[in-house]
Amino acid sequence: MKQSFRMKIRFYLLPVFACVVLSACSWTSGDSDEVDIRVISLQKMEPMGLEQGFELGLKVINPTDEPLAIKGLVFDVELDGYRLLSGVQSPVPIVPAYSEVNITAHASISVINSLRFFNEIATQPKDTFKFNFRARVDMDTWWPKSIVIKRDGVIRIAP
Repeated sequence: MKQSFRMKIRFYLLPVFACVVLSACSWTSGDSDEVDIRVISLQKMEPMGLEQGFELGLKVINPTDEPLAIKGLVFDVELDGYRLLSGVQSPVPIVPAYSEVNITAHASISVINSLRFFNEIATQPKDTFKFNFRARVDMDTWWPKSIVIKRDGVIRIAP
């Protein structure tokens, strides 16, 4: 009799527990997917051996009503399909609700991809280049959450 009663409780409580967990997960997703990152500056650093470094000025924009605690971010920049710059940044200051924060992140250039890119330009000159900027923002929350931001376009070089 006791075994049957316990089975009934488990049978009824399991769906309730599952609903609570799922609703908690949907609640944590929020509107933070609207976070935006923009490249606002690019500065060459002193070379270290064969590695050329750059400082990227990034603007992190929070259009939500909650402050953003960002654990770190990973980013890369491509030109015509060649990943030329990549970097990481941690820590990132907390971005208050409805505001933006400028940060400086260090990036390094891929020597091999740069040589491939410049070889292609030398053999097939052109005045427009496709660019892609991709960033993954890891949020500092109790539940692991990452936001991927992608920007692409065309850069035109005047003759």
